[in-house]
Amino acid sequence: MSYIICFWDKSKLQVADELAKKLMAGIDGGEVKNFILNESLYAVGGVEKIIPKEEARRAFPEDWGYFNEMEDAKPGQDFAKLGNDKLLNS
Repeated sequence: MSYIICFWDKSKLQVADELAKKLMAGIDGGEVKNFILNESLYAVGGVEKIIPKEEARRAFPEDWGYFNEMEDAKPGQDFAKLGNDKLLNS
């Protein structure tokens, strides 16, 4: 299952389940202030919510077609520092 990161500017990114959980734990634990996805830097302050893709489809029914075309964003090296897991983009 994938998750959708919803930003305050209404943009959205899809990430893999493991990456979403790692990101949520890092944000909750105060370890993450910024993160890199698809070679772009994002600030945690810009994140409105991180929700499962199925929940996003219910919350944003007008974006159904957009969600169906989305692919998981690739994590940057900063995710290698979170927890004891290996870098997820292998």
